[in-house]
Amino acid sequence: MNKPEYIRKLGWLNPAPYIDFIRNNPVIFIRDERKKRDIVFGDAKVFFLLEEFESNTPDLIKQFEYVAKDLFKFLGLHYGPGTICNIQFALLPPGEKIKGHYDQGLHFSLSQRIHVPLVTCKDVVFHINNRKFNFDAGLIVELNNNQYHAVENNSQNTERVHLIIDYVPKKHVRYIFSP
Repeated sequence: MNKPEYIRKLGWLNPAPYIDFIRNNPVIFIRDERKKRDIVFGDAKVFFLLEEFESNTPDLIKQFEYVAKDLFKFLGLHYGPGTICNIQFALLPPGEKIKGHYDQGLHFSLSQRIHVPLVTCKDVVFHINNRKFNFDAGLIVELNNNQYHAVENNSQNTERVHLIIDYVPKKHVRYIFSP
């Protein structure tokens, strides 16, 4: 896999249409307590638009495809042909943390993990192998999710919201779907 050592800044997008998508659709952020994820993610909340190639909201997917068409095109040009296995919006309330962890699973190893901060501030800090990063809203960032990473929202009043996409290059798709 051609993952960055820590992060790779890929480009920029306007976060406003994505924020409008969240506000104008039935996007409900919930704590993900499956597989004891809440132990690591605490009070972080998520909304999965697409999870492990499946969606319970096909109408929202179509709307999102329209909003994100330029982002999808950008990812295809940057990584080559491929598919998206996860699309999620992640909300970290003020004062909350995501504990240090590694993303585990075959699709995490074979995909490019893309974060796009939609709502953030200088008090939101990403930690990757003891290095600190602060991302501006709209920055398209690839993270090495195989590295130990954590997040702190040290803000008193800003909910940190990220769009997170896992893009699987075509050459790796067969490994995920092989019998």
